[in-house]
This record gives sequence, structure tokens and C-alpha cells, in this order.
Amino acid sequence: MEDIVLDSFPFDSMQVLNEDTGQMEDDRLYEAQIFRNYFKKFLSNGVYYGSYKNYGENGMKVTSEGGMLINVAPGAGIIEGADFENTSNREITLVRPDSGRRLDRIVVQFNASLNKRNTFLIVKEGNGTTPATLTRNDNIYEICIAEVMVKSTANITQSDITDTRPNSNLCGIVDSLISVDGEELYQSFQNYIDTLTDNIMIKNQDIIQTLDGCDNQNAKVASAKLFFDTLNNVNTLITNINNTINEIQNNIPKIVVLTGYFGSNQSIKNINLPSGWSIDNTVVLSSLIYLKYSTGYDTYDGNDIPSSIPKHEVHMENYAYPNRLTIEVSRTASNYETIRYRIVIMKFA
Repeated sequence: MEDIVLDSFPFDSMQVLNEDTGQMEDDRLYEAQIFRNYFKKFLSNGVYYGSYKNYGENGMKVTSEGGMLINVAPGAGIIEGADFENTSNREITLVRPDSGRRLDRIVVQFNASLNKRNTFLIVKEGNGTTPATLTRNDNIYEICIAEVMVKSTANITQSDITDTRPNSNLCGIVDSLISVDGEELYQSFQNYIDTLTDNIMIKNQDIIQTLDGCDNQNAKVASAKLFFDTLNNVNTLITNINNTINEIQNNIPKIVVLTGYFGSNQSIKNINLPSGWSIDNTVVLSSLIYLKYSTGYDTYDGNDIPSSIPKHEVHMENYAYPNRLTIEVSRTASNYETIRYRIVIMKFA
């Protein structure tokens, strides 16, 4: 039987000869889509709730700011395995309809089209009170974080805004797809404990009856030993269950976002990895640099960058320092003040 090859990654790359070009090339190059498909297996679409940057339940929340103005709060999330983050408050002016009312959707759009390759915050105007359809295909996937009823005769108030972030059909809250029904698991465990307890009580009654009717001291000792052996077996079973739960939790990959900055006169920045992370168990998922100008920030991901902007590379190749990664900026420019970075890394168990 010939070997059946399954789709699998990642593996170390090696140089092989390309017979068409006559050049040595890496034989293991992974597209971004492969990583996105991997994260889709255990992270659902939506926005993050939690302690990350203290976004909490306000992450990507839409509020009224007076007149036709709305605001989208800072926040982050995942769409089809791709990470996104809104790093500041975004004010958007909605267009007042000529007459009547219109239901607009505030949408986060992941766009993998070759001429886009980014995630956008957009407004999709409705047709009257019928909201626009969300686009969801191989290249574009949209989630709706809010619906706003826009009126021709009145300004936008908070009561006109419907928060759709918790709605899993429109948006959703990012959650692990590796889960079990907690109530069902608890009930099954409770039923099992009840069964063990009933068996122990039955054995206990048998032992008491045996002891009451037994004049032989050795028989009394043997019956008592049987009772305590049963208790020990229950304790061992509970310990094994706890060990299994801990093993499952320890084997789930961990994701960390590293942020910081360095000056425009620096071309290399070394960053220490978290405790227990090293080049042997860590992979860089994505990296962004934010160039600070006097007017604000511009964001670049290392691709399609103008020649006036410094390109960057993140790597972990120095085995003399296995617990850190390095950002290298290929050139510096004089018209920006500092470089902020945001690197997403994952640790395999």
C-alpha cells in the first residue's frame, strides 16, 4: 500500500532544486490562508470580550455622538481566522436620507482579494428599513457590529442603535470552538458520583450486617478493609479525571500579543519572549509596525510598502538567545518620531 499523504503543517523548510528555473528554493512555504484555516478550527468569528487592553465589553461598541455622528470604540476580534484590531475611537458621519428612515449596518469587512488584503470598518446603507446583506464568500467575509436607524427628520440617538455584537449570526463574541456543554458534563459527572455513592452505601450496609453477625475478628478486619479500599478507588478516579482535564488545558495552543516601540534611529529591536516560550515552541503569526508622525500613526504589515517607508522583518534565528525575537527595520526615515510594533505569537504545547 502506498503512503496516503494528509494535509498537514507546519514543517521545517529545506532548499531543493527547482527543475524549471534551475534555482534552489524552499520547499515548505505556507500561505496566510493556511494559518487562517488553522485558527478557524478553534476560534469563532466576532469581537473579543476580556482583559486584552482593557477593551472588555466595550470593544468595538457603537455609540451616538450627536447629530449624524457615531463612534466605534477601540477593540479587536477575529474573522475567519484572521486577527483585526481597531486601535482608536473612530468617528463616522452617517448620511441622512432624503425622506423616511433607513437601517444602516456598521460592518467589519475582512477582504482577502489580492488588491485589498486587509480588514476594513465600513457602513452598508440599507434599503429603507431592510438592512444591506452581509457579503460572505471565499474572499470577503463581513460581520455586523451594530445597526443604526437613520431618520430624515431627526438626529441619531442611542436608542436608534442596536448592538449586534452578541448576535452570533451577525457578529458574535470570540470563543473557543474546543468546548463541551458544561451543564451536560456536570450532570454526567454528578450522575456518576451518585452511582458510586449508592454503591458505597450498599457495600457499607453489607459490611455493617457482616460485622454485626460476625464473631470472627479477622472477618471484621477484612470487611472494614473492603470499605476503605472502595473509598480509595473513588479518590483515585477523581484524581485521574482532574489530571485529564489539566492535560487538555495544557495542550491547547496559547496566543500572546507583544506591543512596544523603539526610536526612529534604531534599526534592530530585541524583544524577550514570555517565560517558557522559546524558538523551539513559538511561531510568529503576524506583525505590524505603526509609524508615528506629528499628525498621528500609519500602519504597515511589511507588504506593499512605499519606498519612503522602512520595511521590517521579525525572526527568531539566534540560538545564542533562544528566548527572544528580533525586529529588523531595513531603513530609517527622518519624518517620523517612533516605531510602534504589534506582534502576534503562538506557543505550541
